[in-house]
Amino acid sequence: MSLRRLSKLYCTNPRSRLNLSVSPGEVGRRPGHPVEQDVEESFSGKRKAGAVFVNLTAAYDTVWHCGLTWKLLPLLPDRQMVYMIMETVGNRRFTLTTGNGHSSKLRRLKNGVPQGSVLASLLFNIYISELPTTISRKYAYADDLAIMHADGNWLAVEGALRKDMATIGEYLQT
Repeated sequence: MSLRRLSKLYCTNPRSRLNLSVSPGEVGRRPGHPVEQDVEESFSGKRKAGAVFVNLTAAYDTVWHCGLTWKLLPLLPDRQMVYMIMETVGNRRFTLTTGNGHSSKLRRLKNGVPQGSVLASLLFNIYISELPTTISRKYAYADDLAIMHADGNWLAVEGALRKDMATIGEYLQT
């Protein structure tokens, strides 16, 4: 099978062809998503529930290409596929033009995945798939992250969410 044909196969429906350890829960704002279902189950069980929703600012711009390559290698069956993806992601350049018309030299982007591309969300999820273990349940999709915890009292909910946010914050800053 040609590399071009293989890339079309993966780009058409990449999630169905990869065995990923990425949380399937989407944080999207639509009725019936996993966070909403878990909160409703907690309430019906007479438990208190709290959630924290985080949008990771400029998240796609921070993806380290070398790290992404190392995470893709064990996931994809063909090194050529990894090479093709990293060529697409890593072969991007830019110039800066000021208001008075002066332009900078052409420069290469050393980090990031292209926002709006077909694979950007999937690649970002792979990149952050090793989020640390938390007490609360995690839901992640692209640059949105949510954690939810339910317990019999509010202090326990608040304590768990605080601890987990500190853990996740520390991980994301390294």
